[in-house]
Amino acid sequence: MKIILTKDVPKVGRRFEILEVSDGYARNFILKNKLGEIATSEVINKMDAQKKKNEEARKQREKEVILKLESVASLGLSINAKVNKEGHLFAGIKKDDIYKLVTEKGVEIKDEELIFDKPIKEVGDYDIVVKIGEKNTKFKLSVVALE
Repeated sequence: MKIILTKDVPKVGRRFEILEVSDGYARNFILKNKLGEIATSEVINKMDAQKKKNEEARKQREKEVILKLESVASLGLSINAKVNKEGHLFAGIKKDDIYKLVTEKGVEIKDEELIFDKPIKEVGDYDIVVKIGEKNTKFKLSVVALE
């Protein structure tokens, strides 16, 4: 039986994919759990239209976020933090702190798009990477000592 998946199914296929599966598997698992539909020409056309609409929305969102990030990058972001005599921070700056700072500036990104491995523990300038889809964008973050 030919089906088209409406959701990603592990070890089977991805959303909008047309597959040939056994009748029993289609009826008892895919259709029963509303993970797909029987692939008729109407359903295929409907899913193609939905797929194109989702792709256009994703591309538009990518463009908007990159434009906003570029404007924030030109402003330069900074965080004030308490430091000891050697210039080490008392509390490290974590991914959540940077995420809050970026969203406060009006840039709407997802938490997982912010690429950040380990907390910042010293004063200085850092490049922060944001990965949106296939594109990477960087912005400067300055950590300044509080006096």
